[in-house]
Amino acid sequence: MVVGGTVVAWLGLLNYWRFSRELYVTAWVFWVLLILLSGPSVMTPVGAMVDTLESVVGGAIMSLVYFSDLSRRFVRDPQPSPIAFRA
Repeated sequence: MVVGGTVVAWLGLLNYWRFSRELYVTAWVFWVLLILLSGPSVMTPVGAMVDTLESVVGGAIMSLVYFSDLSRRFVRDPQPSPIAFRA
């Protein structure tokens, strides 16, 4: 379920869907909870490196879609008023 949500969020981020940012963060929250509840684990150095790179790339994606100029692509433009007021 977490992996499916992440893949849908990736597709949404590629297509600039408005809800994809929230879906991506939600998938990360559930992933962190899953790791927290799974207990201790032992990894090889290569596995630990891949896990760290995954976290860094995920953080970079979140910072790009929330804190850069790219974030404006995910916000709906306000609808123009149907009545124009002229003074």
